Amino acid sequence: MAVKRGAIVHGDWRYQLTDEDLLWAGRMVQGETLPGRARRGEDALAVLWTMTSLFTPAGQRAKYGRLRFGTFTDLIRAYSQPINPRWLRDGFFCRPGGRHHGTDACAPERLDGRERLQRMAWSELDAELRAVVLRWAAGQTTNPAPRAIEFAAPYVARAFLERHPDARRVTTIHNQFIATARSWGWATLPSVVAREGAAAARGSAAGIALFGVAAFGGLLGWGLSRRRSAEQRVRSRRRRR
Repeated sequence: MAVKRGAIVHGDWRYQLTDEDLLWAGRMVQGETLPGRARRGEDALAVLWTMTSLFTPAGQRAKYGRLRFGTFTDLIRAYSQPINPRWLRDGFFCRPGGRHHGTDACAPERLDGRERLQRMAWSELDAELRAVVLRWAAGQTTNPAPRAIEFAAPYVARAFLERHPDARRVTTIHNQFIATARSWGWATLPSVVAREGAAAARGSAAGIALFGVAAFGGLLGWGLSRRRSAEQRVRSRRRRR
């Protein structure tokens, strides 16, 4: 996947996004948003930004009390049910004897859908959602749900807010996006910045190319100079004869 991958930044902390992160982010928003609905792209962007905020050290400490995930992929696969391996047919929750085995959450059609999603190639994902992921990863979007570190369908979010009265809803698109008391009090907000060094790398490559041309020119000039000197010595010897 040849794309411009930026970095998630919060204060002095920085995380460089990977191709794997973008692929699983695409699978996540494919599974977490509703096909055919208006504003699907907006909902997907809010999901991405909410997970961006949760992934930061401040976000992980706010939710988990410690740093649990070292990669963005690991975080979103643990948070998002459609791409969480624990919700597959043989996963912890849905396998025979699992806590949700036989319930609607582990219905055969849902299990089939999750398995298909886990295997989806980048090119098979919805084109609108791929574009959203690429703009987000390149640092070309702003956060539509600032300070949110939780998202869920409205009925799930309602239950979360009842259990956490100090949390607050930031916005609703199709999913609801929620800030906790700790994330609401952040003095600074995470951002996704364009990949630094790309222009420098291009400049460096151009510099190397120019250096090569200059070096070649120098060698050519040196060779011509030696040739002229040799010719002059031959002519000088002929005159002396």
